[in-house]
Amino acid sequence: MLWSPASVPGTASNSDAHAVEVGVKFQADRAGFISGIRFYKGSANTGTHVGNLWSATGTLLASVTFGAETATGWQQATFASPVSILAGTTYVASYHTSVGGYSDDRLYFSNSLDNPPLHALASGASGGDGVYAYGPTSVFPVNTYNDTNYWVDVVFTLPPTPTPTATATPTSTPTRTPTLTPTVTPSQVPTSTGVPVATPTPGTSGATTVTFDDLPGANKPLTGRYPTGLIDWGSGSWWLAGPYGKFTTKSVSFDGSSLTSASFTLLNPERLVRFDVYNGGSSDTTLTVSCPGQPPRQTIVSASLLATFETNWTGTCTSVTLGVTNAWLTNFDNLAFDVPSTQQTVTFDDVAGQNQPLNGQYPGGLIDWGSGGWWLSGPYGRLTTKSVSFTSARTSASFSFLAAQRLVRLDLYNGGPSTSTITISCTGQPTLTLNLAAGEVRTQDTGWTGACSAVTIASANGWLTNFDNLVVSG
Repeated sequence: MLWSPASVPGTASNSDAHAVEVGVKFQADRAGFISGIRFYKGSANTGTHVGNLWSATGTLLASVTFGAETATGWQQATFASPVSILAGTTYVASYHTSVGGYSDDRLYFSNSLDNPPLHALASGASGGDGVYAYGPTSVFPVNTYNDTNYWVDVVFTLPPTPTPTATATPTSTPTRTPTLTPTVTPSQVPTSTGVPVATPTPGTSGATTVTFDDLPGANKPLTGRYPTGLIDWGSGSWWLAGPYGKFTTKSVSFDGSSLTSASFTLLNPERLVRFDVYNGGSSDTTLTVSCPGQPPRQTIVSASLLATFETNWTGTCTSVTLGVTNAWLTNFDNLAFDVPSTQQTVTFDDVAGQNQPLNGQYPGGLIDWGSGGWWLSGPYGRLTTKSVSFTSARTSASFSFLAAQRLVRLDLYNGGPSTSTITISCTGQPTLTLNLAAGEVRTQDTGWTGACSAVTIASANGWLTNFDNLVVSG
């Protein structure tokens, strides 16, 4: 855990009474397992609580509803099955409260919180730590404010030490069987449940998961193109394995006991999003992943550990190199690829004039603002460039996409004297509700995963709230 049971927040219950998800970004020095979520509860935090563990890109890894809570203090809930995590990889632990009243300490994550092997990341090193998202149900929290610690924690355990006598010595031939797998206590290490389906990353297209299960045969070299039109595995580097240890279906490894890295070629630029990795050896192995134009990744995979590795790459490339220090004893499966969608930011700064109605199409071919609903504003309060608000006494307005798009995020500024409630809605996506304090500027992610044809924005204080920098994904 990050904090001891004796640790307490400076503010046990914030006065905010709105349903919200709050969380923390963290990493571990060693691969291991997250078995549950902890959070500190103040007296005003009386609602229903749901704990969640997410990847850094927003994939929900586990969830649990808290029960038998005490009135105040640390609360803990255990997942149905522990979740394996990799060393040096960012994850997000969070919980949802239906009534607000969460604990908070501002400026806490100006520096990291270190309790080895766990580390809560400093805001400057993580793109902002202390994360939140308003909404009636759990949603991946991406917003940050003032480096705030919301006092969310995890229950972390290291994998069991393999029994030394359970390791078989590999032969010089490329035929391997599950007898290479160290013996472990089944209750301590979760087993593979088959072929997981990769969830496409929001804002992507053409998502594909390579499982190897439709290939004929097993325990033989993998050469040439598979799947057709996606990957060329070359010749002499890769081995197609049958069930191996905790991999109950086909997977791949390197072709030869002395080969510690291999590459494959993508026939068209793709992004490798994630893959499963299993260390069937008797000791830790160092995993490296590289792709021209993207930052190389490295982590430690413990002996007998099966885990999902997220690359956190944002762009595509045409070749990927995988490396492990224990050669063919580590296997790979369920390689998830996609092509990130093109994003466009609508800034309003190239519109002629200001302090006038905004009507019709802008940008051309992307958005139709209609007539009479929107106002093009010049610099306003803390917004130093052009932005938009509602016309006259309106408290809401809509705009239409000429072709369905996803609104990824936008900036909001409340120029009024008091807090305003904002709602943002889009057919087929969850309505986003948030409170914007007087004078506050906020970059708000919608959390939407799909496209729609129209967006409606409402603000309780009408044209005193302005909007800018709409990020739109096709």
